[in-house]
Amino acid sequence: MNTKKLISYTLSLVMLMSVLTAFISTAVFAAGEDNEITVETYDYLGDPFESADEKLATMQLYFENDEYAIYGLEETGEVGIVDKTSGQIMLTNPYDVASSKSSEAIKQQLLSQIILTYSDAAGTVVSFNSFADAAFASEETKQIFMKKTRDGLRVEYTIGREATKYIVPRQIEKEAFERDILAYLDKDSRAYAKITSYYELKDPNQPGISQSSIDAMKMKWPITEKYAIYVLDPNTGSREFLELEGYMKSTYYDDYSKVEEMYEMLDYVDTSVAPALFRFAIEYSLDEQGIKITLPASSIRYDSSNYTLESVKFLPYFCAGSNKNTGFTLIPDGSGAITRFEDIADKAFTLTGKLYGRDYSFHSISGTYQETMRLPVFGVLENTTTDVAFLSVNEPTAEQTESVETSEMDVVADKASSEPKTTSAGYVAYLVEGDAMAEITADHGGTIHKYSSVYTTFYPKPSDTYVLEGISTTGSAVWNVQSERRYTGNYTLRIFPINGDDCDYNDMAAEVRDYLVNNGTFEKMKASDDKSEDVSLYIENFGTIETSQKIAGFPVNVQTPLTTFEQTQDMLTELKENGINNVKVKLTGWYNGGLVHTAPAKLKVESAVGGAKGLKNLAEYASENNISIYPDLDFVYVDTLSSFDGFDYKKHSVKTIDNRSAAYRKYSPLYQGFEDKGMIIISATAMSEFYNNIKDDFAKFGTQGISVGTLGSQLSSDHNEDYTLNREDVKTMVTGALSNMKEDMGSIMVDGGNSYVLPYVDHILGVSLDSSLNINTSESIPFVGMILHGNVEFAGSAINLDGDYKYSVLKAIENGANLYFMLSKDNTSELKQFEKFSKYYAISYDIWKEDLVDTYSNFNDAMKQVKYSYITDHETIDTRVVKVVYENGIGFVLNYNTHPVEVEGITVDAMSFAQFSK
Repeated sequence: MNTKKLISYTLSLVMLMSVLTAFISTAVFAAGEDNEITVETYDYLGDPFESADEKLATMQLYFENDEYAIYGLEETGEVGIVDKTSGQIMLTNPYDVASSKSSEAIKQQLLSQIILTYSDAAGTVVSFNSFADAAFASEETKQIFMKKTRDGLRVEYTIGREATKYIVPRQIEKEAFERDILAYLDKDSRAYAKITSYYELKDPNQPGISQSSIDAMKMKWPITEKYAIYVLDPNTGSREFLELEGYMKSTYYDDYSKVEEMYEMLDYVDTSVAPALFRFAIEYSLDEQGIKITLPASSIRYDSSNYTLESVKFLPYFCAGSNKNTGFTLIPDGSGAITRFEDIADKAFTLTGKLYGRDYSFHSISGTYQETMRLPVFGVLENTTTDVAFLSVNEPTAEQTESVETSEMDVVADKASSEPKTTSAGYVAYLVEGDAMAEITADHGGTIHKYSSVYTTFYPKPSDTYVLEGISTTGSAVWNVQSERRYTGNYTLRIFPINGDDCDYNDMAAEVRDYLVNNGTFEKMKASDDKSEDVSLYIENFGTIETSQKIAGFPVNVQTPLTTFEQTQDMLTELKENGINNVKVKLTGWYNGGLVHTAPAKLKVESAVGGAKGLKNLAEYASENNISIYPDLDFVYVDTLSSFDGFDYKKHSVKTIDNRSAAYRKYSPLYQGFEDKGMIIISATAMSEFYNNIKDDFAKFGTQGISVGTLGSQLSSDHNEDYTLNREDVKTMVTGALSNMKEDMGSIMVDGGNSYVLPYVDHILGVSLDSSLNINTSESIPFVGMILHGNVEFAGSAINLDGDYKYSVLKAIENGANLYFMLSKDNTSELKQFEKFSKYYAISYDIWKEDLVDTYSNFNDAMKQVKYSYITDHETIDTRVVKVVYENGIGFVLNYNTHPVEVEGITVDAMSFAQFSK
């Protein structure tokens, strides 16, 4: 046994003894002779714990396996998960909340595992949290229970007030109010002011009151014929009831029986609605894949007739990092973005994005443009520095080694020393269920609190808001309504601990990548998978578009070809002659009207581009020359309708909550908002029907695969009255359709690459290679690329349409992406007639051919060396200077500056890259 191992055993024993000592010295509960359990209540808001170990010592061990142990504190619902290998402790809530200078209300949120919002019948939105409204909602009733399960721990919450009756009279006789309540209170106290503000006197004998007011009073409160009374404000909410009850208990009314006596005297029957009460459960479990945390939607129960559950924040402060240390939060904004603690100082802000983009079945769509979150992943890493004592030992003798192995553990110590030690620890989470219903938020407390965290927010029954024109004489009325379809599945997170020297987001990406490979989402690419060692070049060709042409002086609508199948073949032959041998071609605008097409319920190849025969000839040529043709079919949007096109407007379109056909809403940079009109959205229920109608005809073309671009990037629910679908329902239907397409067509290409399509696709275009570059983020990182590269081929946006061509090439190298060009042969000027297509201003093949060949040749020389290698290290080493290293040791230094830089003896030209080997 070597010295390092001997020290490790010694320190492990010391840590174990310290935890055991803390457990022994902390009395969590004691049983009396009558077997009633007396709980010792700790001041969690006022007395801080000094370390995570000290907090863990107050918890009970519920479950463990060889790798992890799960502890729980039933009093607060807090859970601690210990990584046995590293000793890392992951807590659902920060251990040192009490040391924060935040308000009590903020501390209560910091100690909560669930924060929810709900609305009552009046539309008032109220927030509850599990600490204030479950752990300490009542002195009499326990509202959090922990149960050991077969593979972990289940925590059950009752959030709200368990009891249905408050010790707060809703009506009280005037003299009793003044004698039995106000007389007990100091007139200058908050209690006196609060109580008097919530009660209004109803006395028909008041001076100055009109006869009509007296008559109205007696009609509404008949008891005023006999008694003058005080009436509680009918709009009093649950929080106000709790506060008023706290004041009442210091008066005569310290028991509900006394309230009942008053009600009996006044002949009053309490018909008030029971207070809001929500039941949840969180399950922490361990299996062969590691840690799983689940919030079953089926466990959520409440009075839906009187209350509406708006949103649920799930573990909002899990493994939160302190801004007093260094570290970062990670969110999947576009390619990925991190915010370093040291960059935000005391600035409070949140960054939020909806997974898979906006749901266009809703009227209420707001916000500014941002990159879509396509990967349901997030995390936090914190670096802490502590003074750690260690033992300096001599090399043990054989006898000493033997004694250690027999657990005697004698160590010959020369001296005790201490030095600062930096520990990096955190986690990365992957949302495996309920992702389509979720938002991801990075919360940085700043001056509000000192913590940074990332969490998911779920909307079990999404709501919508829209204007009812002409209803109100003073303006348009607004209708708020919820979807009838409630999600009944699970919200499940996979948690991967991150710890060790110099760990960072590279380790997070490796954990997620390994998880996706192990669960079958990916299979790592191998050289035998591809006939060419060159990297793929993606080209998208536009087919035909209907334009207005003058024939014999009369305007006539005709199909104007942009690129025929024959021209595509000529283009590919020319590229092959220039040494480009691995091309994947996406054909757009080739069927049912071209670029402005009808639904693919039927299939007609436009004769303007060569017809069905021309497509077959192109596919045959491609097969002979290691080229893949992917004709694109749009199963999400319809550009136009025509007679007998097989599309039923009422049956096949997505419906909004008010039963209108939903449309894609494009963001307008000019007006800083979303346009009202757009393409019709096809219902997921029609998707498979349409595909089954045309799949046999499509297979006859003999192409190497199929492109269904929009299925990989768009996801909208459907509020059809006959078959309401939430986003999770639609996600399931999309994956089912992709599975069938994969079996039928062999290879699939999509756009965007929402995570749920990854098991089925071979090529993804339009992957975000940058983040939204939000001012509050520190760096854009290629997190998505680090997971995709080596597992599935992908490309960013078409680089010939990007604003900075060289920047886009460097981003492709940094992300491990391929190059993608959008090109057409003829009549490209015709696109200027259409607002939708006017942005394709630079797609002429003849103009781009030379640049394409040169750019691809240089790019291919570099990237074909790492085609099958994972990205193992990415680092920003200076301002706009990045280093990326692949697992085979080949790396690149990327210089995004407009001037040359020198890095580790390597000179890199402006807006260029240099290769190195480790």
